[in-house]
Amino acid sequence: VQEHHAIIMTKTVPTTEKLNSLSKLEKQVYDMVLRTTLAMFADPYEYEETTILTQIGEALFKATGKVPTNQGWKLLFKADTETSKDKEDTI
Repeated sequence: VQEHHAIIMTKTVPTTEKLNSLSKLEKQVYDMVLRTTLAMFADPYEYEETTILTQIGEALFKATGKVPTNQGWKLLFKADTETSKDKEDTI
């Protein structure tokens, strides 16, 4: 799947007046497209991952944790992830 050229940023920068005239949903879509476009050019997200395997009897349990070392493109979506329940576990 490739990007759809109808939903990428163009060279035309809207004025403050034009942005203020957008509905709440239109502003959210514009913001999402803008952040996604900028994320393509941002640094990569990097992390260290730790995996622990524990065997109890015949059952094998796996725990995985991640510690970010470079937030990279995720900084553009920080406000979205702060309210998200999908937080990464750290070990």
